[in-house]
Amino acid sequence: MYSDLSGHAPELNNLLELIAGCIISIAAIAVGVIALTTSIITLPAALAIILIIAGVSILLEYVTIARAQYNYSVSEGDSESEIFDDVINATGHLSIDRVLIQAGVKVPGYIGGYYLMSALTEINSQIQFLNYNKHVSSEYKRGTHPILAYAIMAYSTYRTARSFFDEQYCYDYAEGKGWEPW
Repeated sequence: MYSDLSGHAPELNNLLELIAGCIISIAAIAVGVIALTTSIITLPAALAIILIIAGVSILLEYVTIARAQYNYSVSEGDSESEIFDDVINATGHLSIDRVLIQAGVKVPGYIGGYYLMSALTEINSQIQFLNYNKHVSSEYKRGTHPILAYAIMAYSTYRTARSFFDEQYCYDYAEGKGWEPW
């Protein structure tokens, strides 16, 4: 039987939620990459890209929340074990929420945006004078060009990286993700 003499062990449910969230995120990335690079899994390219973006976005949010909690715990003068426990608790507490937000809100939004761009591209291709794209490779026809997805991912990565260098920005960004200090 495990006993915590110091009283600072992370809560088991937060630890399990963090592990589950990481596994789900990594699985989404893996399925997307396998679908794009092999024929083992057959998914539309846009859906594979959406899976990759959702998985990476979740992991970036975990990093931001963990960094904000680390900064807060250090500023409070916590010991190393308290800092570790606080980071696990803060990140784990929000991990399943972040997965559900990605799966329930953002992924349908990405898919809806994909079909909207597909419809607009189809309308654009029907109008001759706007059809500037007729000599381009057919690989990215019907709105499947992932440039917007790459821009979203670059912006998320920038915000996470900035949170490592600007403590107040880190707090603000993490609070926007639902973080509260432990």
